[in-house]
Formats: sequence, C-alpha cells, structure tokens
Amino acid sequence: MTDLRTQADQLIPVFKGAAQGGPLGDAFALSAEDEPVAQPFAADLVLLYAHNLPDRLQYISQRELRAADMTVAQLHAKAVENIPRHFKEINLQDLGNGMFGVTCGGLMEACLLLLEPLWEKLAPYLPGVPLAAVPARDLLFVIGSKQPQALTRIRQAAKVALKDPSLATSQMVFWREGGQWDRCRL
Repeated sequence: MTDLRTQADQLIPVFKGAAQGGPLGDAFALSAEDEPVAQPFAADLVLLYAHNLPDRLQYISQRELRAADMTVAQLHAKAVENIPRHFKEINLQDLGNGMFGVTCGGLMEACLLLLEPLWEKLAPYLPGVPLAAVPARDLLFVIGSKQPQALTRIRQAAKVALKDPSLATSQMVFWREGGQWDRCRL
C-alpha cells in the first residue's frame, strides 16, 4: 500500500461502468476497509481513484483514505487537479461533421470529463449542449447537440466495438449542463 498523502501527485480519477463490478472483478471479495473508494458519477458511470504507477493502477482503498485522514471530497479534488500533470497533451481529432475524439495518450481519456477548463475551451466547437460518449476508459467522443444528426452519431460512438473490453465504461450518451454531466435525455 502506498502512502496517500506523500504520493498524492500520483492520484488520478478512473471511470468504471457500474455493471462491471470492482476493480479486481467479481472473483475477489474484499472487506469494507479494502473496498476501493468509489462514488456514482452520472447514470451508469462510477468514479474511482488510483495511484497512476508506471506499470499499473493501484486503487485507493477505504483503509488508505482513512489512514491519510482525507475526505472523499479532498481525494477527488486532488485527483482532478492532477489530470493535467499526468496527461500533458490533450488533442482533438476531427471525426467529421462536428464530432471529435478527445485524446490524451490513449489510456484515461474518460477522466477528461472532469477537467472544467477543457470544456470551456471546447465550447465554441460544440454548438448547443455538449454531448459525450465514453464507451471505454481510453475513448472520449464529443459533439454539440445542434450539429446535424448529433444524437445519432454520438449514440453510434457510444456503442463502438472495443479492442480491450476490460476498459469498457458505458454505452450511454451524456450531456453537460450547468457544469455537470448527466445521462442524455434527448
């Protein structure tokens, strides 16, 4: 177990689909103390926190959080603050007709949903309400709701075939209003 306070610069948020079970899969039963810190995000997305180590993600347990005398809100704030540190280059890939793929190295693109300054910068490119699909931790697609066929296109992106099903998150479409993401109701 790593020390949460001294290695806080390694913390990152990690999205998982609610139906996927814990980070170790359903084959391992964990005590309440060893359960990862998790909180609902939107619809079927769950937010967990991990140390981003060179060879793996090490999920933060309830025990580790208590030992560091941190709240979930403090953990969340630190993990979100670290996003730019871990993913220095964020790029937009124009997929045509107003849809974009957002990339940051091909490992944790879904966590970019939490990066407020990014959505402020993307606003001019996403007319209407921003719509997003995060079918896997390493995939983020966005389009503005006023683009022709926006909902059809983003729904197709949400159901894209995955190279690595273990990274699956959600096949739902999300929209952003008032600085918050929620399940799309269009």
